[in-house]
Amino acid sequence: MRSLQARLLAAVGLLALAAVVGVALAARHGARFEIRSYLTLEQRASREDVDRLLRQLADDHPGGLTAADLAAAAGRLPAGAAVLLVDDHQRLVAAAGDALRGRTVETAGDGGGLAVRLSAAGGGQGSWELHLRGTGVPVALHSGGGAAPRAAGGPPPGGAGAAAPTAGPTGSLVPLFLPSAGERLRSAAVLSALDRRLVAVTGAAAALALLATWLLARRILAPVRQLREAARDLAHGRLERRVPAAGPEEIAELGRAFNGMAGELERQQQLRRDLANDVAHELRAPLTTMLCRLDASQDGLETNPAAALAGFRGDVEHLVRLVEDLQELALAEAGRLRLDCVPTALADAARSALRTAGLDLDPRVQLDIASALAVLADPLRLRQALVNLLTNAARHTPAGGHIHVGARVAGGEVLVEVADSGCGLSEEELARAFERFYRADAARQRETTGSGLGLAIVKALIEAQRGRVWARSAPGAGATFGFALPRPIR
Repeated sequence: MRSLQARLLAAVGLLALAAVVGVALAARHGARFEIRSYLTLEQRASREDVDRLLRQLADDHPGGLTAADLAAAAGRLPAGAAVLLVDDHQRLVAAAGDALRGRTVETAGDGGGLAVRLSAAGGGQGSWELHLRGTGVPVALHSGGGAAPRAAGGPPPGGAGAAAPTAGPTGSLVPLFLPSAGERLRSAAVLSALDRRLVAVTGAAAALALLATWLLARRILAPVRQLREAARDLAHGRLERRVPAAGPEEIAELGRAFNGMAGELERQQQLRRDLANDVAHELRAPLTTMLCRLDASQDGLETNPAAALAGFRGDVEHLVRLVEDLQELALAEAGRLRLDCVPTALADAARSALRTAGLDLDPRVQLDIASALAVLADPLRLRQALVNLLTNAARHTPAGGHIHVGARVAGGEVLVEVADSGCGLSEEELARAFERFYRADAARQRETTGSGLGLAIVKALIEAQRGRVWARSAPGAGATFGFALPRPIR
């Protein structure tokens, strides 16, 4: 079972089934308990009725109770009830009740109680032994041919001075409850019907639970299947594939994350294609020029070999700078630059960068950095970033313009900006200013010796030192390029 849908269906289905079965068993137990409680209450009420009937019977026959009287009263007993008339020695005098029909009854004393043995007529199966506690309802027994019964409340026979006669025999009316076979069958039938209905309801509920689980699993896993198919498409190079960011929040977030990843992969692929095209374009011009110079020299068409050799050397130096810039950029983006970040005086780094860029005597440049200002940076990489920014500003600033190099503290950072008075950049050009090989004015840039990698290298170098870069401009109002680096910890 390797499918996530199958596992989810099995897990949730088993939980739902266990819950349904548990509820059904609890309902069965509760229903049986309630039924038995009802039967117990009904039996208790029946016992109370029988007890009242026997007391009434004893009250109605104060002079003595006969077997005929007991048989006549037995018709008022509820089903399953019987009455035993026993004497003071627990010997059976009479018995009555439909529950005793077809049975013989024997009684005996049982330590203050009464032991009753019921046997089926003819010695068949179905003998019971009951042990009853209590004395029952006291009653006078009819003496038959013996002493005349004394009337309740009457004077003793023989006159006023006669001695009191001997009291007549007494006994007890003992109720006996024997559920009939029909009642037992009806009770069993009720419980059996209850079990059947519970089984049917449980089966239906379990089926519905499994169906709901299956539908829920399909709905939840549908976006997962879409993600799986989209991931396969990405693996086969179809980077434009996207998935709907819908469903539960977690699934929707997963869809958005996948779409973001696919978009970034597509962008990176496009950047690689652009890089390959840009590198080919940058290499094509100097290589073509070199090839033409070589052909001209071989064909004897070059009239000034020294000038041709100098031009050839310039093309080679351009290729060397291009290769070095590409290598530098690759190392920075891969995080493989060797950096030694130490507290570095920013003004000293800026003056060194001006000398390296050949702008230390340029009247356009204005350096406005406090001598005490320092940053936490690698001195070599900081100077390289400043050189690239200064060179870029010098290329875009006409004669008579100005280049301002300034710095200020903002929180835990030092903000450095190089502003020029060139033609400025549009919003689209600003957005792509730090891209590799991007030139805002390609026609003008072909006249320069730049590789189109300077600002991209600045961005990579500054970010490698835990800094950030930015640019702002407006067409015709010059451009400002800046970066921020952390201050040294004092």
